[in-house]
Amino acid sequence: MRIKDLREDSDLTQEEVARYLHVRQNTYSQYENGQRQLPLACLIALAKLYRTSTDYILGLTDKKNRTLDFLFLHRSVPKGAVAQISATAPFLFSVTPAALR
Repeated sequence: MRIKDLREDSDLTQEEVARYLHVRQNTYSQYENGQRQLPLACLIALAKLYRTSTDYILGLTDKKNRTLDFLFLHRSVPKGAVAQISATAPFLFSVTPAALR
């Protein structure tokens, strides 16, 4: 799992992340070092906190940022819709909407 790297990259302490997850610091430490299994609810919360996917946290993909890959596959998406999606949820894009044109 990549939760320690994500935490350190975000300049957060174990205590801060533990508070966010509503667990004790030593419990969170055990998640990081693999002594305790990370509950699904915590996995989802961490993905939201770090604006990444659960797949990235679990090491199932190397794509750190959530992206709308389907926009690349379906060029028929209207440009206005791409701009609206980007304005509403900019964290979903690893590239600017201009690159989609």
